[in-house]
Amino acid sequence: MVISDVACGSVTAVPDSDKVVCITDGSMDKYRGTLTMVGGKKAENITDDVTFYDVIGEKSILMLTDYNLDRSRGDLKYFGGKELKMVDSDVSGFFSIGNAKECP
Repeated sequence: MVISDVACGSVTAVPDSDKVVCITDGSMDKYRGTLTMVGGKKAENITDDVTFYDVIGEKSILMLTDYNLDRSRGDLKYFGGKELKMVDSDVSGFFSIGNAKECP
């Protein structure tokens, strides 16, 4: 699978998987983009307006969306493999296990 408009430095391997996660369609002025999981011949857009994310596993990704750079706050969301869940709003950050990336 070939995808275009991948943000430089945003690609991270999914632990214990043959997939990768990256930011596509990034906006330099808003510092956000679409979080996309790629594996084999399939690319799945998880959600838009992602600024920071941490890939824990194929079915476990934390992310900050709709991040306001002036306030340093956004919405913390969790992707569990099938659906995206809102965890909390007005969040400034979260602890990473080492696979964290941001929209460059």
